[in-house]
Amino acid sequence: KSGALGKRFLQGPSLCMRGVQPIMSVVSAESSNADDESLLEGTSSAAGAPLWAFVLGGFLPVPVVYVTFVRLQSAWGAALALEAAFVLVPAAICAVWPETRKRVAAAARQAMGGSGGQQLSLRAQLLAAVALGGATLVGAALAILLFEHFFASEWSHATRQVRREALIYGFSRSDEQGVALFGAWFCAVNPLLEELFWRIFLAHGFDHRAASHFLPANAAPRAIQKWTRGTRGTAALWVATSAFYASYHANVVFVFLPLPAAAAAVAGLVGYGVLLQLLVSRVGLVGAVGAHVGADAAVILGLTDAIWEYLRR
Repeated sequence: KSGALGKRFLQGPSLCMRGVQPIMSVVSAESSNADDESLLEGTSSAAGAPLWAFVLGGFLPVPVVYVTFVRLQSAWGAALALEAAFVLVPAAICAVWPETRKRVAAAARQAMGGSGGQQLSLRAQLLAAVALGGATLVGAALAILLFEHFFASEWSHATRQVRREALIYGFSRSDEQGVALFGAWFCAVNPLLEELFWRIFLAHGFDHRAASHFLPANAAPRAIQKWTRGTRGTAALWVATSAFYASYHANVVFVFLPLPAAAAAVAGLVGYGVLLQLLVSRVGLVGAVGAHVGADAAVILGLTDAIWEYLRR
């Protein structure tokens, strides 16, 4: 089984790099001298992809995870299928509606520290990414140790359930290499693609289109821009995007966790999605990716500790 997992892992990078190329070309294809701020603020209800396209794109990960993870019981299948969706959905929508392509490119450049935004410089974002990711991982380790100490019985029951379910997906104590390969792939690839999809593509898609459903049909572009940049509009759009982000995780957490803990985890993921959106807005894309890497590493830490119980030794 370890050999099969290794073979899938070796096939993964070429598939992923082939898939990431359309997203990165969206960013690089636009001229660096374009007026990104005017692209992001000069909204028009007639331009870009319709709202239903973004709603459909945001919902698509739910059936993808259900089929690959719940029905087929394949962790690698779910990871690779999701990563393909995170690439192909934006590529398809941006190809059909070029105005959306321009807006996504402008949003990505701004989130990388370009002009017109509140984000930090790229160098400062890199430092923030290391700090946020490290703090998240250390905090997760401390939380596990505290739960093991103060709630030993409940924690032991939860880890037994996680270990039992993990075995179904091929994560066993005898397969250290397979678990390590999946963990490395999960932490290296997933955060970047998720941040590009949820916090750049989908968030700015909702940002641009949702306002027309809350304002009069003849609303001026400046009125749309004012709504989307205001507190109420920003909160509504961030929560909506984060609800989509949390929804596909439900298929996973309800498999591994008891019902109350799983429900709390999904609610927490909505809040965490809003936090990541705030990081993209105030720190930058790289900082949010760093925080996301730390969170995914914390998930792998919890999974591997449930399998091998090494933190309590």
